[in-house]
Amino acid sequence: ITLKKGGVLKEGLDEYDASAFKLAWRMSDPNLDALPVSSYTVTFTIEPASAGGSLVKWYGRLYRGDTSNEPPENLNDDAARAAMASYLRDGLQGLKKKVEEK
Repeated sequence: ITLKKGGVLKEGLDEYDASAFKLAWRMSDPNLDALPVSSYTVTFTIEPASAGGSLVKWYGRLYRGDTSNEPPENLNDDAARAAMASYLRDGLQGLKKKVEEK
């Protein structure tokens, strides 16, 4: 994954289930300059929405960039959560834009 803010993340596929509309993957090689997390796993599902259309759920688990007892501010829990929220939000916005182009 190449991030629009700069940097590259290497990820590996854990699960693909086309019939369940589900994907799961994880970071395979941390890049703390691009995303201040040392590890993450993500699951992505699509299901019918109650008002028609589709509901996309994209959620993940992560470990902050520095898992020691006293991490620096740029690698602590808050930095990791904020960066991952931005990563997921940007991904969902990109998906929405791509789907609506068709």
